[in-house]
Amino acid sequence: MDTITIDSDVLTTIRGVEVESTGRAPSGTIEECRAFCEQWLHEQTAIEVSAATLAESADANPEWTTLHCQQVAAVDAAMSAYYAAHKHAPDNLSAAPIF
Repeated sequence: MDTITIDSDVLTTIRGVEVESTGRAPSGTIEECRAFCEQWLHEQTAIEVSAATLAESADANPEWTTLHCQQVAAVDAAMSAYYAAHKHAPDNLSAAPIF
C-alpha cells in the first residue's frame, strides 16, 4: 500500500476539530472526542495515510484542494486513534477539521 506523509506544515493548519453525532451520544462524548482528536493531532509530527484514500477524497470532492484533502485525512486518522483508544465509544461520531 502506497502512503503519503502529512507533515507538521499541514498539521499546523488545522486549528481545531469539529465533532458531531448522527444520533444519541452519552453526555460529554462529543467534547471528549474533540479534545482527544485535537490533542492527538497536536502531538503528531507527521502522519502516514493511504495514497488511495487521498486520491478517492480528491476525486469525490473536486472542489477541495490537496491541502484540504490532507487535513481531512489527518482528522480521520485522529478519529481512528480515538476509536482505538475508546473501544466502547458510539460509532455515530464524525469529525471535520477547523481551519
